[in-house]
Amino acid sequence: MAVARLRDTSRGVASRFRGSGMPLFGMRVPSFPGGGSSLGLGPDLVVNGAFAADTDWTKGAGWTIAGGVGVATAVAPGVRLEQIVTLLAGVSYEITFNLVTVTAGGAVVVILGNGDVGNVNGTQRTSPGTYTETLTAGSVPVAVGIYAGGTFSGTIDNFSVRKWGVG
Repeated sequence: MAVARLRDTSRGVASRFRGSGMPLFGMRVPSFPGGGSSLGLGPDLVVNGAFAADTDWTKGAGWTIAGGVGVATAVAPGVRLEQIVTLLAGVSYEITFNLVTVTAGGAVVVILGNGDVGNVNGTQRTSPGTYTETLTAGSVPVAVGIYAGGTFSGTIDNFSVRKWGVG
């Protein structure tokens, strides 16, 4: 077993070992999101993220759930498919979803604030694919969802939200 020699640097001792998986005085030093650490992702906070039934989601005009996917049909910009979940302010969450089809516009994931105050938006996606984004909840998070960025027609599946930093 190799022995690490510690020396003081302007960046600090802990920063030299962060994400290396090496214990520092008997503890691991986390470096998340995205880096190696002993901490990881918690359980999925979304119910029915596979859209197996037309339940658990609040559907804005033009959104439906059918055939195991969330379906957007000419959804106006900003109109959402959303679900109330328990989130903590200032905490990072990994949001993953499949954009199965796109025939117009694009879709944007969002952590919603109370009364739309403090909404945290992801990146607009305009091509089919599986997307993962890490968003940090604002001051009063109340729900997660996906909204039309431009008039959107397409389908989504496998929507998941998991908290970072769970040991």
